[in-house]
Amino acid sequence: MIKELEKVLRVLLRWALSPWVLGSAILLALMMIAFTFGLLLLTRPGPSVSTPATAQISVIIAPTLTPVPPSPTAFLTPTPTMDVPPPPPVGAVNIGSTVQVRGTSGDGLRLRENPGLKGTVLFLAPEGEIFLIKDGPREIDGFVWWYVEGKNQRGWGVSNYLLPSQVTPIP
Repeated sequence: MIKELEKVLRVLLRWALSPWVLGSAILLALMMIAFTFGLLLLTRPGPSVSTPATAQISVIIAPTLTPVPPSPTAFLTPTPTMDVPPPPPVGAVNIGSTVQVRGTSGDGLRLRENPGLKGTVLFLAPEGEIFLIKDGPREIDGFVWWYVEGKNQRGWGVSNYLLPSQVTPIP
């Protein structure tokens, strides 16, 4: 069987290497190459009639930070427009006394949470408001402070703006 297989392979090899088969294979390969190049030449874009587009560069300048001159700032500086009135005479105001806000030139009296200029302002008592003294006196920040109660307001006020009154506050 091996001998028969060898015979068949020799016949096939002779046939494959025959000049006709080799020539046909080379001719077929050349035809395929020519067809490919022909196809490439036919499908290649030709020279265009219009002028080629030129690239344009647009430079966009980024916004810059423009320095702004500092605006004038309003400072709340304690520049008194009037003189602070003197405190009431000693003994004129006591716990249980009725007092009236006076001498603020219409600005009102700041009633604070705690005695002293650093105390949180709770209420601005208008000129003429009537209060009842509940606690005090306390000497802080160069002033005498009294704890007063009025309609719905209460807090510590400077005695310089509290004048004795005969009017009873409305509870």
